Amino acid sequence: MLPVLCLILLAASRAAHADSSPVIFGANLPFFYYGDTGCNVWGCRGYSTEGWVSETRGTAKCLGDVGRVASSPITGRPALEINANCASGDPLLASGEVYTEPLVTQPAACPRRSSATVLNLDGVTARARLCVPAGASGPVATPHMFRFLFKSRTGDEFLTLLSEPVLMNPTWEGRCTDISYELSRTSPGERAARFDPSRVVLAGIRFQMNPSAAGARFQGRFYLERFTLETRPAPTVFDFDLTQLERDFRAIREIARGLGLPRVVVRVFTFTDGRTGIVYGRDGTITGLDGRVFLDFDALVSAAHSTGVGLIPVILDHTWFRRAQTVVGVQLGGRTGLLRNRTGIENFRDHVLHPILARYGSHPAIYAWDLVNEPELATSGIGGFTPDRAYEPLTLAEMREFIRAGADSINRLTFQRGTVGSGRPSWVTQWRGLGLTLYSMHYYDTERREVFPWRPVRELQLDQPVLVTEVPTRNTRYRAGDYLRAARLGGYEGVCLWSCRSQDEFADLPTAAGDLASRVPVIEPRGVANAASLVDSAAVSPDGIFRLTGSSLAPDDNRAAAPAAPPVSLDGVSISIRDATGLARPARMLFVSPEQISFVTPGRLAPGSGRLTVSRADGASASIDVSIVPVVPGLFSADGEGRGAAAAAVTRMRGGRTLSTTDTYRCLSGGRGCQNLPIDFGPEGDSLVLTLFGTGFRQQTNLAAFTVRVGQLALPASFAGPREDFAGLDHVDAVLPRSLAGGGVVNVSLSVDGAVSNTVTVQFR
Repeated sequence: MLPVLCLILLAASRAAHADSSPVIFGANLPFFYYGDTGCNVWGCRGYSTEGWVSETRGTAKCLGDVGRVASSPITGRPALEINANCASGDPLLASGEVYTEPLVTQPAACPRRSSATVLNLDGVTARARLCVPAGASGPVATPHMFRFLFKSRTGDEFLTLLSEPVLMNPTWEGRCTDISYELSRTSPGERAARFDPSRVVLAGIRFQMNPSAAGARFQGRFYLERFTLETRPAPTVFDFDLTQLERDFRAIREIARGLGLPRVVVRVFTFTDGRTGIVYGRDGTITGLDGRVFLDFDALVSAAHSTGVGLIPVILDHTWFRRAQTVVGVQLGGRTGLLRNRTGIENFRDHVLHPILARYGSHPAIYAWDLVNEPELATSGIGGFTPDRAYEPLTLAEMREFIRAGADSINRLTFQRGTVGSGRPSWVTQWRGLGLTLYSMHYYDTERREVFPWRPVRELQLDQPVLVTEVPTRNTRYRAGDYLRAARLGGYEGVCLWSCRSQDEFADLPTAAGDLASRVPVIEPRGVANAASLVDSAAVSPDGIFRLTGSSLAPDDNRAAAPAAPPVSLDGVSISIRDATGLARPARMLFVSPEQISFVTPGRLAPGSGRLTVSRADGASASIDVSIVPVVPGLFSADGEGRGAAAAAVTRMRGGRTLSTTDTYRCLSGGRGCQNLPIDFGPEGDSLVLTLFGTGFRQQTNLAAFTVRVGQLALPASFAGPREDFAGLDHVDAVLPRSLAGGGVVNVSLSVDGAVSNTVTVQFR
């Protein structure tokens, strides 16, 4: 029987167990600036401001806090709210500026990486829609004004252009007005001598009190509904209809949705190197959080909750421990001493960590808290590694104490997980035993000592799951799908790609998204068929061999399993079928390829409507509705096409003894097809039993329900049941009457409970 079994496996192919639960798909989002919570002397540039900043360092300070509102009181539409407290004649409050850096705060979702550092606005028109409250226009004779503001950069020199003033009038109040200005090298306005419109880095608006309006004051709120730069080939439009966080989160979620992955996380960065959001005393110790931190966190968790993603806020970066550097009045790094002992750790806990955890510890949008990103880079005492001289490192014992204290706070104050973003796979075990409820690690293949695919999680001997929270999407030998596949096969929780919005050498999320989209499995609309008959009825029966067709169903290679005991996962590909009871059971996999899968349905399936899902190790999946019925009879043909010469055998009996069993077909070399071999009845004392190989009918055990039609004859089955040496394979026997002798090629089919199989042929001499 082995030749027949091999042919059946060939027909199925034409037509190591891994966890089949969905992996987490995620991405890192450094967002606009390095540290997007709170304020410093550079201004408030956190999540709630949409990347727009009010001037705080010069003399134009009458415009204060900015932030998006979902509904302005003037029009009811989303807008950027700008608080104003202006006074004519006061050198600090007579004007104010609000601006953004268009290349940094690009309004497109997760924009493609660009090497540009300046924006060419020569010949470009800028437009703004401003909504003005009552009292803002000033006296009729001496009205206040708006101007467009631009800064260009050449080397370290920043140069300003202010457009000609646009005078307001009382008709503006309580409504929105559109203003515009075309930039060029000769456009009118107040400009620095070397201002270059082809090298713009900053754009915005300036509100200015009329200097002739002596004693005039204004307190209120302006609303910017739209700011447009008519760049080519597409305009740059800040419209505030959605927050930029929502746009980016949606883009990340859509990548996951295309892969069929329901669990999505985004890793964001908050206090980083200590430059923003944290208030320090004169002696440098931490005294609390500034007043904008909660506004920014509120914007962050609100956007995550509305878009259905989970957040991993990173509290500190390894740069917290770099030697101090002061840039335009802001200290970057230089904070190692604040965490070197128990007193400092408790101060950080009480003034930074606990207020955040107490407010958001039960928020459903938070998936986990990452205490410190890549702590090893700032830790001495890790075998085989010495921190760079730019760091003032903690010892390994000191860093472990800080992480232990942070994990304890997370476990006591929240229902969420606590982790640290270990910089390498080989370092992740440094942090066990500290109370972390999630381990995370980063992998960059530039570090050649790290192996890929990663070691299975079970070999790490950790007490909690492991999430890979950074992998590169640029300058890497592997594709995003390779990382997702390695995560599932290795038993990891999932993978977070680097990254949305980062412009560094390892980030290219749009290209990674395109790669993943090209790998998304697609099931053909009529892609489920009995593997023997190849009839695409979308019906399946328990414990039968069926075929699934489509595209990108499996990795590039074709893989076949041992047919006697096929696994539930083959090359990382698995199939499950959810029946009418709501239970999903795994199928067994015989053969996988990108275009076709052959599988054995679960043995226990409740009849009725069902849902078949194919899942790949990289996390991608696709589903199709099926109908579950007791029998779907199909007969194998010798060539696997479901028609022509039957995959059958004939057994010659004499006096109750078996004389021989021979195939009823032969297949020609070179793929030239298969032919019937004539069946000879032989001497009168001989009897012949025809064995037909098929699938989809073993659930019926009553022989009276079977009819084997050979030519014009309807024959009873003498046996019907499963083959023990081939999963899902059935066979049915029928005694052949001598009246068929000389009949030539005749059609053969099988009827079970009224369900009729495909038609194959045999030949009689």
